[in-house]
Amino acid sequence: MSEDNVTPIIIKLGRKYELKKKNNLIQTSKKHKTTLMWSGLFLILLIFWAGNLLYYNSMQLAKPVFPAHYMTTTIYNGTNFFEITWLENKGPGKKVNEIEIEQLNKIGSGKKERDSYKYQTMYSTYFEITEQDKKILKDPERELIVRNIKVYYDDGTSELVNIGELIFRADDSAPNNVVIDMRQSGASTDGTGLYQVEMMQNAAMEKVESSLPDKLDHLFELKLYGKSYDSLTYPRYEKKGNLLSFKYEYFQPDILKDGFINMEAAVMIQFRKSDGTKVNQFISTNNNLYYSEKDIKTLVRNGGVTQ
Repeated sequence: MSEDNVTPIIIKLGRKYELKKKNNLIQTSKKHKTTLMWSGLFLILLIFWAGNLLYYNSMQLAKPVFPAHYMTTTIYNGTNFFEITWLENKGPGKKVNEIEIEQLNKIGSGKKERDSYKYQTMYSTYFEITEQDKKILKDPERELIVRNIKVYYDDGTSELVNIGELIFRADDSAPNNVVIDMRQSGASTDGTGLYQVEMMQNAAMEKVESSLPDKLDHLFELKLYGKSYDSLTYPRYEKKGNLLSFKYEYFQPDILKDGFINMEAAVMIQFRKSDGTKVNQFISTNNNLYYSEKDIKTLVRNGGVTQ
């Protein structure tokens, strides 16, 4: 084969080699890019998963949290009930098994779901009070204030927990001492409510008081005769058959300023009968406001403590 014939073949083979080399570089580059793309995607997913895990863990309570309760229960010749509420995780963490009020020698009945949030559930347990429990009221005012409860958890541990102020009062009114009798009552989820009573005999209304502490005055409004109860002048004389309408309204607490609270006011009305006898009677109110998801997240981010 002559030199003239060999040269084109060499050139042709060289071109094929260069083309093959170029194709190999392109394929290698594509594989490298694909590897980098999958590695980047895996890293993004890993970061996303780790972020979600960190956020999930940050939204868990270390243990169940009890709001400060400000409630009054009247012990009369019959049966009455009251509830204690608390917040606990849906996922990991301690769970409440039982709640005991040692001063009353009572353990709560049941565990009822009151409200559900993304990561927590609000539960309640109820206690039954009868006239037999009047014997626990030993002070002259016939009043008992409970500030601590004993909580039993599912891991076998227990502890005393501050619960705010659970007030228990006796109502020993004899039938002939009853001055007012309830005619209608109701409450709405917007915080408003009504309690209407009828005068059963002539009497002077000398005083009206709310059981809530002064620091919660801005969260509860009570009106009588269309005016705030504490702006009225007493005594006010009422005749048998008169209807008295107590209108009230609860306002949503600011969880950072007011704390995590559960409140229901009892209203004490002091009358003076025509024979000079003093009679105290009580009316109850219902607070149907609930904390929002935002409120609960704020509470959890603060470690369950707002005060």
